[in-house]
This record gives sequence, structure tokens and C-alpha cells, in this order.
Amino acid sequence: MNSLFKSCAPVLSLLLLALPAQSGPDTVMADAFSISRAGIAMDHQGGVTLQLNLHYLAAEGPPISDEEAIMETALSFLASYPNTTDYFEIVNRNLNAYLRTQYPELERLDVRFTLEPRPTVPFVVLSQTTYETGRLKEFYGFNLIDVESVNPLLNGTNIRVWFQYKPNLVAADIPDVRDVHREAIRWLNLPTDETDTRSNLGQELAASLMLRYDAITRVWVQIRSSKER
Repeated sequence: MNSLFKSCAPVLSLLLLALPAQSGPDTVMADAFSISRAGIAMDHQGGVTLQLNLHYLAAEGPPISDEEAIMETALSFLASYPNTTDYFEIVNRNLNAYLRTQYPELERLDVRFTLEPRPTVPFVVLSQTTYETGRLKEFYGFNLIDVESVNPLLNGTNIRVWFQYKPNLVAADIPDVRDVHREAIRWLNLPTDETDTRSNLGQELAASLMLRYDAITRVWVQIRSSKER
């Protein structure tokens, strides 16, 4: 365990026990339909290129007959979005709601944006909304690619971080994803411990972000070798 955490081991232990065992939004839905489209250019927030992934399940009855139709509906919505200033998390939320009005047979719908790096946010940003059983859950995240770290267990890995905010926060209490990303980079270069394992390090990074940001209620961390797909 990183030496920084030894002084707050009781708090860290409680956080580790509270962390979810599954990979959060990356969990695959059984029997779901999936469709994606890459290279979508939007003149939004200064301009960005994104990949859109849709995962969905229809309620009882026949599934959506034309999978391309739901993607074309989504692309039309993005192309005609009424402003260029909304945060992409809001765009995502609005797209999820719009698709459900157009396809009321949907029982669950995941809408994920993967935003390519751009000058103002020079790393991959993730946004996902998941609608199921009348509730909408929102996830935020980023990718750390080919990591450089003082820890040999992390050096050269790809790390995906997902997190959720506590409900009913005011805007001033929500940290910018760039701040959370910087905190993760700082954590990568903390002193190492011989007892570290890759699994424990993922839990420690999650706990570190939850300790640092009171607004964050859950974190999922996935660490893979850069050679893994």
C-alpha cells in the first residue's frame, strides 16, 4: 500500500470495503443490442470528435427492427443540437431522453460518449447515461493511456476511471473532470510499496479520489496492460 495511506488506514479500509466489485458502467448487459459510430464531429464546446455507443434492451414484445434507425435518430439529434455550449454530460442526458421518446419500447438504454482529446481537454473523456426501471444514472470518466508511473506495476498500463457524483449537488460543488484527472496523475507518482498488487492499486486509486473529492460517491478503476484490448 502506498505509504501516504498508512496514516489513514482505518478510513481507507472502510472505503475499500464500500467500493463496488464490478466494473460499473463497463458491465455488459445480457441479451442487449449494441451499435456504435466513431468519428462524429461536433461544433460543440470548441469542437470535438466523439464515438457514440448505444446499448439497449426492449421491453416485452419485438425488438427494434432496424438497428441503424436508432443510430440515425441519435446522429440527427446531435447534428441539430440547439446550442454549442451545454456540457457533454447534459447533451448525453438529453439524447437519452430523446431516444426514449422516439422508441418508447426501450426498457433500458445506455448512451456513451467517448470524446477524443482536444486542446482544452487533452485526454479521452467518457460520459454515460443509463436509463432503467424509471431511473437515470449518470457516469463520468476518463482514460489514462500507456501510463508513466514510478510504480512498475502501473508503468505502461491503460487505466480507465469511472465515477459518480452525489445527487442534488450544486454546480459549484462539482469538480471539473480535469481536476479529477490531475489528481489521478498525481497519485500515479506516489511512493510505492512492495506489497502492492495491480488489483489493490486499482482500489487505492478509487479510494484516493473519494477521499480527495467529497462530491464523488462511487469510483470504478480498471487497470489493463497496454497490450490487452
